[in-house]
Amino acid sequence: MARTTLAVLSLALVLLLAATNILHAAPAEKSVRVIYLVPKDGEHRKDYQAAIEAGVLDLQVWYYGHVGKTFRLNRPIVEVKQTDHDSAWYDAHEPANKPGQKFHTFYNALEDAQRYFGAKPGDPDFVWMIYVDAPGGTGAGFTGVTILPKHDLEGLIGKAPDKTPISRWFGGAGHELGHAFGRPHPGDAHPQAIMQLGYITYPACYLTPDDIRALDASPFFHADRPDTFQGRGRFVYRYNGGYFVKADGAKWEERKTGSDEILRFTQQAGEADYVYLLDASRKPGAWVALPKEGKGSEIRFRWQGEEWKKLYEAKE
Repeated sequence: MARTTLAVLSLALVLLLAATNILHAAPAEKSVRVIYLVPKDGEHRKDYQAAIEAGVLDLQVWYYGHVGKTFRLNRPIVEVKQTDHDSAWYDAHEPANKPGQKFHTFYNALEDAQRYFGAKPGDPDFVWMIYVDAPGGTGAGFTGVTILPKHDLEGLIGKAPDKTPISRWFGGAGHELGHAFGRPHPGDAHPQAIMQLGYITYPACYLTPDDIRALDASPFFHADRPDTFQGRGRFVYRYNGGYFVKADGAKWEERKTGSDEILRFTQQAGEADYVYLLDASRKPGAWVALPKEGKGSEIRFRWQGEEWKKLYEAKE
């Protein structure tokens, strides 16, 4: 009995060590590293960390749907470090390059991220997405780096002072991450682009054709589905011109590339090979059938009472 117990414990230890190695694997080159800086007078808030992770995973899917490629993340997705500065220091201390007060927190947090992680603008190996639990004038991004202060963290957990929804803070992070990928503001010709003002209505926003071409050629965007998609089932279906994605519970959305249009569906009961979706707002009822994993790639459509027809070819 003792020998059996020891063997079980040994196996459990091996599995635990293996899991630990997976969770703390060396960062992959050409990936996005997500950092959460905790000032020395603050506390590591698990709700902030979970919200950061949820946001960047959502953005990874959004970019995948619009570009057909997406960025890689690491294990752990969010790297946490308690710094040796008080939270007030980030906004109060004047950085060496003497930017305006609005950008004090940005450059001070960047200095800390450089010391602790080696973060730097224009890094050939990583794009850096850095949250700091300290007050600051604004979130911002430029080539290779985006830094987001305390008000973004509050927004991610639904506690924004102006009551804006969590999705707006996902979108704001996606906008600044776009700058880190080298994308500029497109101007008034594209008001609902994520790189203009579309981040406010995220995920109902889009990338411009120029954005898509540039990101498709970026070394930080990869054609293979990232490992963070694994274990989630076939929850996203991309086709030429858009994608379907499982949004929440039984809710699904169809989002169009180059557009802020979103069509909303509710999953219905059905047979084993397909996921059946219904948009009851389009009379007499708009139905979509999405093939489950291993069941092909044909996305079908029908109006209530009519026969199924092929609508799109899903791409892997």
